[in-house]
Amino acid sequence: VRQIESEMDQLREQHRKTPEVILMHQMAELKGHLADSERRIEAMKAEKNQVTAEKERFRSNVHKLARALRQEREKAMAKRESNNQQVRLSYDEHEKSFVLGGGQDEIQRILTDLNKLSQIKGQGCQSPMASAPPVINHHVCNNQHRTSGNGVIHNNNAPPMPSPPPSRPNLSA
Repeated sequence: VRQIESEMDQLREQHRKTPEVILMHQMAELKGHLADSERRIEAMKAEKNQVTAEKERFRSNVHKLARALRQEREKAMAKRESNNQQVRLSYDEHEKSFVLGGGQDEIQRILTDLNKLSQIKGQGCQSPMASAPPVINHHVCNNQHRTSGNGVIHNNNAPPMPSPPPSRPNLSA
């Protein structure tokens, strides 16, 4: 029996050294390397897909942030425009109150100054304009300003810039 076992071991050893068995052994090793390579390729593809998905999420977030930034800028611009409009309206109201309130006093003061000048020059009589009540021409600047029934002046165009106060003549001369 021992002899048969030893012969069997020799046959196996001879069979392992045959080119067919060597090729089969090499094929098994190569198939193992191929499987390992395919596994690594699949892992790389999965990692690439994960990176691509993350990149798309970042791109989407950047677009959302840009949109939010643009909306905030538009809100800030609208708020500034609203504040500018309020300042314009306040300026217009102030200007109207100046024209309505201060204009009559200024005209009366000018007429009084003219009366004093005419008396100083020795003309003895007052000019007919000095004794008449002041007349305000509401059709100034080609009807750009119109008055409503309550005496408020409405500007159809841009608000006129206030003119500097007229200089007073020297009455001491």
